[in-house]
Amino acid sequence: MMITFGLFTVGDLICQKHEHKFNGCSSEVVTYDYTRALRLGAVIGGTVAPLNYFYTQNITKNVAFKSMPKCVNAFFKVAAHSALLLPLQFYISLWMAGTIKNQFDHEAGYAYMNEKYTKVLTASLYYWPALLFCAYTFLPMSKVNVFLNTTSLGFAVILSYI
Repeated sequence: MMITFGLFTVGDLICQKHEHKFNGCSSEVVTYDYTRALRLGAVIGGTVAPLNYFYTQNITKNVAFKSMPKCVNAFFKVAAHSALLLPLQFYISLWMAGTIKNQFDHEAGYAYMNEKYTKVLTASLYYWPALLFCAYTFLPMSKVNVFLNTTSLGFAVILSYI
């Protein structure tokens, strides 16, 4: 969870630096919104990381068709991960981020989640399946979370743009 927290916080800071550059700001000094970065890190580190860990260590590792090749098993694991876990993770994390951002107003959090959910889920379905396939095909299950946490830095930058 701490790795995910750190990576998503750093990912948001990278995104803010790129936003500053691409928005045509004339000053060289970047003003970072540390609250935004820490909020993203805390929400993803507190929701997505534990769900990923539980899912990969308790559910995915027990889903295997021993008579099928490893790549076929990986395909089914990616399909299940993408269909079951990704929608749930982003539903919860977007609602929490919106709620925290709006001083713990649950209705505002729900509105925030409704506004961002489709874009975030679509982006995640472009980003994660290939990485999940590599992880489920080439890595032992004990290393899948480390790989997913490490590659989440790229998704953190994408998520911050959305």
